[in-house]
Amino acid sequence: MVKLGVYHTQSGYKGMSKLKNNAIASVQGITYQNLVALEKCLELTEDQTLYIEIWGDVTIEDDSQVEVKHEKGSLNNLSQSFWKTVSNWLDNDKFKSYSELILLTTQKLNENSLFKGFNEKCVESKIKVLEKIQNDYSTQTVKSDTTLGYLTTVMSASKRDNLRIVLEKFSLITEAPSYTEIHERLCQTHASFLSDGKDKSYIKVLTGYVHNQIAQSNGEIKYEEFTEEKRRISQQLISKVLSFPATYVSYQPSEEEEAKALELPFVKKIYDIEYDDEISIEAIEHFYRQRKTVSEEMQGYENRDYRSYEDMNRPDYIGE
Repeated sequence: MVKLGVYHTQSGYKGMSKLKNNAIASVQGITYQNLVALEKCLELTEDQTLYIEIWGDVTIEDDSQVEVKHEKGSLNNLSQSFWKTVSNWLDNDKFKSYSELILLTTQKLNENSLFKGFNEKCVESKIKVLEKIQNDYSTQTVKSDTTLGYLTTVMSASKRDNLRIVLEKFSLITEAPSYTEIHERLCQTHASFLSDGKDKSYIKVLTGYVHNQIAQSNGEIKYEEFTEEKRRISQQLISKVLSFPATYVSYQPSEEEEAKALELPFVKKIYDIEYDDEISIEAIEHFYRQRKTVSEEMQGYENRDYRSYEDMNRPDYIGE
């Protein structure tokens, strides 16, 4: 029987030691990628479609592709985050349909990395950087077959024209914001219309929607469907409870107002069915309280093609 190791926590509990290939890092990567995908969904325009894990990590059809790397450590000259990504683009001509190719990684840029200022360089200068990295690696005694394979693929003469196209569209984003930072940014930029913590709920529910689409729709999210989902979630979260204005809750109509009210159709109906005077007076009081409350609440609103609200609330107004 294999004996499992134990560990001691600050609280004194014991348990299994963490497996070397812990799945948490993988789950964190997927969760982070889905949040990046949500941010891109919120940038979609009419008729656009976003794909997750179909053509790449996050792809807006015929627009852009983002490869997302949620990794610790630093990005150095030989990092697979770079070389594997570029190699994958070169293996599929679909990259030609995108206007942007983005490598987004949480890694910091190594102090000695030749990728410093890479985005600002022209295509030929970028190629010279890659050639230097390849040449430097070729002089090393110990080499990784995997790394060597990626460098050979990317720098092969047969792919040079395509490499130029990739590098023309390519952007490298290092030290990408954390999950929490992106989440807070989305709350501020896309959920500010909600309050009392509902902004965070809104973003969390939308993130869950993105995750579900991977399983239910093969990672396809259309602008129209996503917009409808946003509307549905917003309606659920926006409070429907309103405080009724209490300014005129105890208002007592004047004798003149009571006299005018006797001509109102609903007051005449009360008398017609022989209710007593007490009920008639109460109905008149409620009428004036309602009329004054609504009139005050409507002040300040633009009255365009509609009949004056004050006119419609005259005691003698019956309507057309």
